[in-house]
Amino acid sequence: ITYGDFINKELIHFSNADNVRSIPSMIDGLKPGQRKILFACFKRGKSMLKTEIKVAQLAGYVSEHSAYHHGETSLAGTIVGMAQTFVGSNNIALLHPAGQFGTRLLGGKDAASPRYIFTKLPALTRLIFHPDD
Repeated sequence: ITYGDFINKELIHFSNADNVRSIPSMIDGLKPGQRKILFACFKRGKSMLKTEIKVAQLAGYVSEHSAYHHGETSLAGTIVGMAQTFVGSNNIALLHPAGQFGTRLLGGKDAASPRYIFTKLPALTRLIFHPDD
């Protein structure tokens, strides 16, 4: 296989898939991984609104129920990012944080391990994303 064939026939598929995963949608502003997290939270039902769940457990649930194939570690990082509330992180936190989800000083990189922090779905998220969508 030549370099040109590799770039134009093989690598292009990875680049396209990487762009789909990395660039948020214009419709809802979410990346596919974030959308799968919300799908799994909504699938869990009212228990996600009432009780907190460990981020590591939620990552396992999401990977099991939404065909997420990129590892639970990156999924847990996405969950932490969706729950951060410090200035400059999210306009609206789609998940409610309970624990150390990072600080503004380090840009959220100082969040605690996913097995020690908890999250739940705020009622506002259910209002933003209508069940019929």
